Amino acid sequence: MRRQILLIPVFLFLLFISSFHSYAQIISLSGKPISKTRMDQFVQKQLDSLKIMGLSIAVINEGKIVYHRALGIANVYTKDKVNDETMFECASMGKSVFAFFVMRLVDKKILSLDTPLYQYMAYPDIAYDSRYKLITARMVLDHTTGFPNWRENDTLKILFTPGTKWSYSGEGYEWLAKVIAHLTNHTRRNLDSLFRQEVTIPLQLAHTQYSIDPYIARHLAAGHVGDTVVYEPSDKYSFGPAGGLYSNSLDFAKFLIGVMDNKVLTRASMDEMLRVQVQLDSAAGRNQPGVTAWGLGFAITPTPYGVDHSHGGNNWGYTGEFMMNKDKKFGFVVLTNTDQVNAIKQNVLNFLVNGE
Repeated sequence: MRRQILLIPVFLFLLFISSFHSYAQIISLSGKPISKTRMDQFVQKQLDSLKIMGLSIAVINEGKIVYHRALGIANVYTKDKVNDETMFECASMGKSVFAFFVMRLVDKKILSLDTPLYQYMAYPDIAYDSRYKLITARMVLDHTTGFPNWRENDTLKILFTPGTKWSYSGEGYEWLAKVIAHLTNHTRRNLDSLFRQEVTIPLQLAHTQYSIDPYIARHLAAGHVGDTVVYEPSDKYSFGPAGGLYSNSLDFAKFLIGVMDNKVLTRASMDEMLRVQVQLDSAAGRNQPGVTAWGLGFAITPTPYGVDHSHGGNNWGYTGEFMMNKDKKFGFVVLTNTDQVNAIKQNVLNFLVNGE
């Protein structure tokens, strides 16, 4: 009996060692091992060579976060450092999370993907052009509304017949958020309460939302252009679906794992969100290497390892990117508080896909 009792802690110790070694390295999408030491060296090289102030990165293998680092400077003036609690502006990466939110409301029959939005709420900003009555939530999420990315001179226009072509647009997302607020008796100032109820609480995302609160304000990394802190003159207290999401790489990686594991949404809605909605011609995709199509809130790239879903983002002072391969349960998130460091997106992708 004594010998059996002594064997139990030995077994637990061996189990711990086995578990530790299984996560002692990262496996690239191509199947090559990447040691965490080598990954650390790669990340530090990005910080140094691209002159990035601060960075938060997470890597997913087999549906689990196997690597995370928060490095660099959160504010060059105060010298505060980035840590695990540091928050970043996710910019347009938030469009993918918003699409998930919309699909949750579709599951609950609060709205339909293919009902023209004007039937829910008129939109005076574009009512002078009757073509706006064609626009649906699906067209907003797959960027076929005909809207420009952003209006000019405070005038919103439709550039082509909705549903006939692809053209990236934040304007459509803004209108869809107004529709959702209207349908659910919310305002843009309190729509995050519904978002928390339907998305972040079920996915256990601690600090991910579209409007700033005291916690985010206290932990938000300052945006930088070069070695200068910049302040965007926007309403950070209003729900901003097109570019206003605040998060960090750990929380955002948990969101991707929720998608990989088919959480919260019905399987039909999850599949609809991620399937090809519109094929891109070469002109439309020229600034997005490898992207051939768009789903609902996600760019789609066919690869030798299956289909990748991704989205990048750039707000003044911030740059980020995520990619996930749902079948392989592989992905990454990288967020920075430095403007237009777009090279990091392709560098991280190449390294984590090819392992070299």
